[in-house]
Amino acid sequence: MDFAAWSVSQFTLYALMLVRVATLFSVAPILGNAAIPVQVKAAASMVVTLLLFLAFRGGHGTYPVPGNILSLASAVGGEAFAGLIIGYSAYLLFSGLEMAGEIVDIQIGFGLVNVIDPAGGQEVSILGQFYYIVAMLFFLAIDGHHALLKALGDSFSILPPGSVLWFREAGHAGPLLADFFTRLFGIALQVAAPGIAVLFLTNLAMGLLARTMPQLNVFIVGMPLNIVVGLLITIASLRLLGVVLTAVTSEVGSSSFRVLTALARH
Repeated sequence: MDFAAWSVSQFTLYALMLVRVATLFSVAPILGNAAIPVQVKAAASMVVTLLLFLAFRGGHGTYPVPGNILSLASAVGGEAFAGLIIGYSAYLLFSGLEMAGEIVDIQIGFGLVNVIDPAGGQEVSILGQFYYIVAMLFFLAIDGHHALLKALGDSFSILPPGSVLWFREAGHAGPLLADFFTRLFGIALQVAAPGIAVLFLTNLAMGLLARTMPQLNVFIVGMPLNIVVGLLITIASLRLLGVVLTAVTSEVGSSSFRVLTALARH
């Protein structure tokens, strides 16, 4: 391909598409992992953008170049906003599962023990990090990263480059993202429900034993018992985690589609 023969319109179209792709690569799970060097993310963003550009240009022979710097800045902001919607929708999925691990951690007694998350560089709970790693492996196994890239490609058909006025359309996307976040919080409770229920019954049984056997030291016996029961129920519920993740991965794509469609209608 002769890049020197590109027109200003073609360069502008490629640059705007690159903003959307690069934003996705910076916030999406796995693709935006902090362990991946910035140079690799930049190179991958440029290659993916080039492939999408060649496919997108097939149905769009000409592209109107923004007439001034304000129009160009608005178009760049809109592309970043569209990429943020797709990437952040997938990121919320992993945040919900990580929240499920933190809920179980509190029930077990690991609430004061945190580890450093290499992906975000922040402190997270032990089981929260465990759920995140397992969810990432499931996400790769079911080709969730392919679904994410497909959603990115489809977004250019729904919202052509430069068509999103982010400062005006953010209000339309907000309620849909809030609804998606609410459902993910419910999913986190569903994943954590087995651990919460079993640990509640364990604590209830220890309370009854303490009433019937006052000489029993509940704190010494109860803490190791909670840890063992919590870890066992966590291992036993991994199958449920796979089922939930498979269902929610499709929900991520449909939610992103609804948000982008809402933006296109306005």
